[in-house]
Amino acid sequence: MNIWILRAGEGGRLAEEFAEGYVAVGWNEFGDMTGITDKEESRKLHDKVYHDVKKGAIPTSVAMFHRFRSILAVGDKVVTYDVSKREYTSWVR
Repeated sequence: MNIWILRAGEGGRLAEEFAEGYVAVGWNEFGDMTGITDKEESRKLHDKVYHDVKKGAIPTSVAMFHRFRSILAVGDKVVTYDVSKREYTSWVR
């Protein structure tokens, strides 16, 4: 089991959904990610969808997407900060 610290949207706006067991990436433009299995495929999709992103931001975005898609697993513990309650919340995914 891994422990992940994830931001629940800007300002923690999705903290309640996270606490209910829903964890998501807000990159809807990616579409179906089922076939993405490695970092290089993630980078190709990122470049295709987000072609106007600054070059320096790409490695961080690709790494975050890859971790979410290919490494985060059912049974991992997730921690996020709930701004409205000013506290950290954790649960097992």
